[in-house]
Amino acid sequence: MILQYYGLSFFRAQGNQSDVSVVFDPFDQNSGWRLPRPSADIVLSSDPTVKTSALSVKSRAMPAGRQEGSAPFFITSPGEYEVKGVFAYGINAPKKAGGKRGSDAGCVIYVVGIDDVYVGHLGTLDRSLTEHELDALGRVDVLLLPVGGGASLDPRTAIDVITQVEPRIVVPMMYKLAGVKTDLRGADDFLKEYGVKDVQREDKIKVLKKDLPAQETKVIMLNPI
Repeated sequence: MILQYYGLSFFRAQGNQSDVSVVFDPFDQNSGWRLPRPSADIVLSSDPTVKTSALSVKSRAMPAGRQEGSAPFFITSPGEYEVKGVFAYGINAPKKAGGKRGSDAGCVIYVVGIDDVYVGHLGTLDRSLTEHELDALGRVDVLLLPVGGGASLDPRTAIDVITQVEPRIVVPMMYKLAGVKTDLRGADDFLKEYGVKDVQREDKIKVLKKDLPAQETKVIMLNPI
């Protein structure tokens, strides 16, 4: 699986064996950050109250000889899904304050299995996980974790969630970027709190099950595209 980051909570995971492209949380032109348009087979949105912008993704190209691409499959609510051999599980995670509790409130967190690597995306989660949510997530190899505070996890609570989930790799998201309108703290606040001194920074990462860290949780910073 190859993982790329587009800023805020927007990621693209491309399967190696399955050749399926999964996009998490595409934003629109109102974010203040430049608008990418990666191709996708599956699109997941963590905010069930926000209509995912079709401008943020495009259909995967079809093989030579076929006339058009297939439209992405959009997932915006909790439940179990299997699309093109990719398993996705959405879990309702109500916000800790304000709003009603229910499937249409809070955010949806996801775990997605691609090439036998399980990616957890926590959207705008703003609190520690409940036992039910943690059990529902199950195995998480790569955790896409909000760390910038605001409407999502602050650095201290983000570290608590790492302790709960015990992933092999953590990729921070939802932190301050130049031009982004959302009020967030910088990623360095999280790295300092977690005690990371020499963080690995990459434009993209290739994750194979056989290469996952065995005894530690590794933090990798992905440079936004």
